[in-house]
Amino acid sequence: MSNPLKVEIGLRIKQLRKEKGLSRSELSEMADISTQFLGLVETGKRGLSPETVIRVSHALGVTTDFLLLGQTDAACGNELTVQAQTLLNAVAELLKSYDFPQDEKPPPASE
Repeated sequence: MSNPLKVEIGLRIKQLRKEKGLSRSELSEMADISTQFLGLVETGKRGLSPETVIRVSHALGVTTDFLLLGQTDAACGNELTVQAQTLLNAVAELLKSYDFPQDEKPPPASE
């Protein structure tokens, strides 16, 4: 008897892989897993370790939440990342223009 959650995650991975135009071989190489294992995952016969979930989600360009749960709001993850980076850049610019007393200067911002 197959686990419905494994089947759902496997179908989501397969759908995302096809949407990205990737073969099983290409995705498995990107995620550092075997093509055979990816096939078993996509058919719901095998589950993923937490480390593999992270590698597969990175390879597909989605959040782990989206990969595991299929939450539609997680699809906005990249947009939120861009917004967060924009905010961080604005704060860094503000800090550059602030006249800190010599003994209170913050450390230089990393790029």
